[in-house]
Amino acid sequence: MALVAKEWRFIDLGLSLAFVPYFDATHGVMKPILSVGWTLNYEMFFYAVFAVAMLLPLRAGVSFITAVFVILVGSHLLFVGPGNPAHTAALFFTEHIVLLFVIGIFIGLFATNPRIPYPFIVACFMFGLMCVAYACVRSLDDISFPTDLLMWVPAACVVMLCSGEGGEGGVFAKWAEKFGDASYSTYIFNVFVVAALAKVMPVSSYATGLVFVLVALVASNLLGLLISRWIRTRCSRTYAGFSTETLEAYEPKRLRLRVCPLGR
Repeated sequence: MALVAKEWRFIDLGLSLAFVPYFDATHGVMKPILSVGWTLNYEMFFYAVFAVAMLLPLRAGVSFITAVFVILVGSHLLFVGPGNPAHTAALFFTEHIVLLFVIGIFIGLFATNPRIPYPFIVACFMFGLMCVAYACVRSLDDISFPTDLLMWVPAACVVMLCSGEGGEGGVFAKWAEKFGDASYSTYIFNVFVVAALAKVMPVSSYATGLVFVLVALVASNLLGLLISRWIRTRCSRTYAGFSTETLEAYEPKRLRLRVCPLGR
């Protein structure tokens, strides 16, 4: 499928800008005009649920988000089957992929109070399990729920353990933080790296596919890091003339009090 839809209507543009999933009959998928933006439809939905959860205490908020997404996934079967449309927003938002948001929340909670010794070593072990799981299921034509949990769970554990590594200094810790800060840039621009590599590195076997993935992984992260640093440099130059007091003046009073209890 093309990165940008060649044929689209103004209503498609409106739905894409509003992060509302719609069925693209031309390509037979539910993706916006810019195809990689399909994940943003999920993200904006999560932000809406998360905003409601912020009105609650921490534990209640986490429980609320977890319950919402578990119920959504559980209701998925209500929207499939004979007599139901094959592509609807209800089907889109009840896909089990939304459970990854819940996993991400628990990873964040763990990172604030890690209690596992030697987390990086354990993370490497979990990564090995993930590779074994992938090798076991890669022959399947359709890796769907709950089979994909074999890769989700170890991958989530790897991220969770690395997020709790903590510590000051160290070459690995510093570069891990740099690439972590650039992760969203990598996410946005990796599709261009993959598209470019696909033209010069044809995949004809499992071995060449593995090489392609490794090269794409390294190249995507490097590009994401470079773009992130470039944007950060531009922003730093733009706001170099602003003092701390000037920037704080633009912050909501409630936010300033939460960050600084003394209420400067």
